[in-house]
Amino acid sequence: MKSRPVEAVAVRDGAPVSTAFIRSLGELLREARAGRFTIEALAQRANVSAGRISQIERGIANPSFETLCRLASALGVSLGSLFEGTGPEQGALVRRNERKQIEIPADGLVYELLTPNMQGSLEIFILNIPPGYNGARRPLAHRGEKFIHTQKGEFAVQVGDRLWKLQAGDSVTFAASEPHFVRNDSSNQATILVVVTPPSF
Repeated sequence: MKSRPVEAVAVRDGAPVSTAFIRSLGELLREARAGRFTIEALAQRANVSAGRISQIERGIANPSFETLCRLASALGVSLGSLFEGTGPEQGALVRRNERKQIEIPADGLVYELLTPNMQGSLEIFILNIPPGYNGARRPLAHRGEKFIHTQKGEFAVQVGDRLWKLQAGDSVTFAASEPHFVRNDSSNQATILVVVTPPSF
């Protein structure tokens, strides 16, 4: 019998983190819910089954990115707060081989957090965008400002009704409150540096 593929995996140094990551995620979710919602109430708010939430909290299920977004929204917390404490360092220094990374296999996206956490006034991350990716089905909109710098490859950024095509070395800054998304129409991976203030992940 084949095992089911993992829906969302946190990685470090290119290798999947052990089940310790999933347990830590479950603990953080349980702490965020404690004293506020029963599992059943949270399930109704997030449109996620109570059984699934229970499995996540017990560290025996690795939720999809979409499920985490729903749970964070229902709890009124940032998505990034569910990943606090999963990295080796919580101070100001982030070494290259100790960055917190989040991989979304369904989309092929890989996020590498350059700031130690999401508790400051800004967040900075590197995003690897695979060829053919199109974020139009799930545009983002949040408070603050966003800056994107193209490190490698080429891709497009849609902000409202404006479309910018960027190549290596190009940058763009815009109000993050406007619906926006990125897409990669090329046949090569694009790597971008993203700065968001205040943190929104």
